[in-house]
Amino acid sequence: MIRKAVGWFALALVLLFSPAAWALPDADLNCDGEVDIVDVQLSILYALSIPLNPLLDSNANTIPDACEPIAPLVVCGPGTQFNEQGAVCVVSQSALDEAFVDGAASVDITSDNQAVADQAFAAGVASVDITSDNEEVCLACGGTFSDGECVAPAIVSCTDNAGCDDGDPCTDDVCDPVNGCANNVKPVCTNCLPGFGGAECDQFGFSSVSAGQFNTCGVRTDGSVECWGDDEYGKSSPPAGSFQSVSAGIHHTCGVKTDGTVACWGFNEVGAASPPAGSFQSVSAGGNHTCGVKSDGSVECWGYNSQGQSNQPAGSFQSVSGGSLHTCGVETDGSVACWGYNYFGESSPPAGTFLSVSAGYRFTCGVKTDGSVACWGDNWQGKSSPPAGTFQSVSAGYVHACGVQTDGSVACWGYDNGDLTSPPAGSFQSVSAGDFHTCGVKADGTVACWGSGSAADAEDVPTP
Repeated sequence: MIRKAVGWFALALVLLFSPAAWALPDADLNCDGEVDIVDVQLSILYALSIPLNPLLDSNANTIPDACEPIAPLVVCGPGTQFNEQGAVCVVSQSALDEAFVDGAASVDITSDNQAVADQAFAAGVASVDITSDNEEVCLACGGTFSDGECVAPAIVSCTDNAGCDDGDPCTDDVCDPVNGCANNVKPVCTNCLPGFGGAECDQFGFSSVSAGQFNTCGVRTDGSVECWGDDEYGKSSPPAGSFQSVSAGIHHTCGVKTDGTVACWGFNEVGAASPPAGSFQSVSAGGNHTCGVKSDGSVECWGYNSQGQSNQPAGSFQSVSGGSLHTCGVETDGSVACWGYNYFGESSPPAGTFLSVSAGYRFTCGVKTDGSVACWGDNWQGKSSPPAGTFQSVSAGYVHACGVQTDGSVACWGYDNGDLTSPPAGSFQSVSAGDFHTCGVKADGTVACWGSGSAADAEDVPTP
């Protein structure tokens, strides 16, 4: 067998390199424009089914690279671009966007389509009609649409920001002495073109909600606070101003304003509604005391202190939550620290790292870093026995607890007075458990409440 292979190899050498053994073929096999010895060698390799040298045939398809067909050059004209496969020209997104903002009714692509350079243009139409979309967004954002053009409101001269108040909480009412009122759209107004604001912006929805004993308060997307339900001591009568967050307790309510200061209203016999000066990240109203995390990470508490619930420890915290007679907070290392009443073990947190914590009535719950919920303290009616699953947040109330799961649904456990632990279906951003009612902010910014009392009655829950 070896002798036979050597014999074939010797024959191939003779055929390839012996001048007496070859004659010029009739074809230019390597496509170099000449018929020479290289073409003779290629014809012999083809005859013996021997692969070509990679220098001649880089993709090993038995066709010399110089003989491969060349794809026609496609040059995309103005307003067009290659599609994702790079095979054909299509209308460019930048051309559509530019025309859309300028208020054009359509994008004319006739000339590009007919151009020789765009022989691979895919659409094959004369123009792209964008009138309907342009008019819809223009009107929704407060503009005037006419003859394919979206016109913004006229420039209003001003001397200060107060003169730029257009009554639209979706705009920032900023005065430019040269160009007049800017009225730029706030970040919450994500669907409006620059310079416009209006119904398309979800200016009436809620960003957060907090359920108290018999009342509920929430922060709307324009920063205002609205409360409903029991208004004993004025706990449901918030002050004017712009807020980041709000927390409803038993007889009082507190919130962090956009400038970082804390404002409180309601019962103040023991000082729970008299916040200290300074800048705060968050605040939590408990039974008759309040605690907040300051901008430097320290915790400060004020109000009733019969059980040491207002004796905050030193250290740096991510969050804090005031319960009935105890307080808990998540430290910057993820561990939980609690202080105050501990008869039922509500101030004895387990080891581990947590994302958040919520102090209720005689019990506490927290979301661990793996998404599971752990509860400790009084377990009356199973309120400290959370279900399995992964959660985004949890809220401990008076006789029950609720949490938002990672799929946006709400799960509740503990005492059920009819529907207290039977949340509605749907996707939620957050949830807050009160005494005998629960409220949550749904994905669309509306608030849903369930349980008993006027704070949960459908007719009392505000709507956009």
